[in-house]
Amino acid sequence: MASTALARRYRMRVNTGTTGSPVWVVVTGLTDFKPSISPTLQDDSDYETDGWNSSEKTAQGWQIEATILLKEEGGLFNAGVEKMRLASDKFGDSSRVEVQWYDKDGKPEAYQGTGLVTWERANTGVPDLDAAKVTITGRGARTEIANPITLDPAADPVVTSISPSTSLATAGGTLVTISGQYFTGATLVTFGGTNATTFRVISPNTISAVVPAKAAGTYEVVVTTPNGTNATAGAQNDVVYS
Repeated sequence: MASTALARRYRMRVNTGTTGSPVWVVVTGLTDFKPSISPTLQDDSDYETDGWNSSEKTAQGWQIEATILLKEEGGLFNAGVEKMRLASDKFGDSSRVEVQWYDKDGKPEAYQGTGLVTWERANTGVPDLDAAKVTITGRGARTEIANPITLDPAADPVVTSISPSTSLATAGGTLVTISGQYFTGATLVTFGGTNATTFRVISPNTISAVVPAKAAGTYEVVVTTPNGTNATAGAQNDVVYS
């Protein structure tokens, strides 16, 4: 018996880096997602159609309408959501975001485009959860891409920077941001072998962690996911307590 596709099968992500060096962040909190294409049709009826209307498509545009619950993770909103919110107030290049949307089960439906952002609060009542209605209006072509689900490698996590990384209090308690790749599903973050007091995976590229108490010295930070742990060679993995 054939199964029916679910409406929630879409995933959306936003480039928080640059076009040349993209950092794709999955947008969390999606509760409604509606992509659409709007064709421009011109009547090309003539006598040969015997009174029946005939049209030709001469242009088309794309649009995304989404509703997003604004969820805080480690005191921060999702980086992709923040990118869209900030872009909605800007002009020129700063007002545009690069987005991808695709079937999260790996089916071939997957697209990418750059668009202008409109942002408005969706829920405003006292008992409501804070949410935003986001509309992205395409600027230029929407292109078909290979589904990122099939391209994302089952790779070990990679740490590229930690901020702040020096002058951490030996008593612990400092909130640090760990940047890198492949953090999805992280199960453990350690500082010199000691578990972080708390941590949250903000996106596949960002972890927010509260450092544990340690004696003065330099320690390696290790992120563990179901795929493995990050390579620890290199100053980008180190923090300094003093």
